Amino acid sequence: MTKIDCLVEVAKKLKEARTLGEACSDRALLYFLDMTIVHVCDSLESHQEPKEPAKTRRLSFAHASL
Repeated sequence: MTKIDCLVEVAKKLKEARTLGEACSDRALLYFLDMTIVHVCDSLESHQEPKEPAKTRRLSFAHASL
């Protein structure tokens, strides 16, 4: 399993954890999960070659969901 595969799996698990965390309404936990998801997505993006100029690149799902 490559680093990117691991990061993708971590992102999926964090998304699942956030969905479960919404039920407990713990804002600190949700904030921590959101920031961790953003960090993982940023790590994934840094491993990918930009195909579009920076100005036209769309925000990732994690950034848009915050």
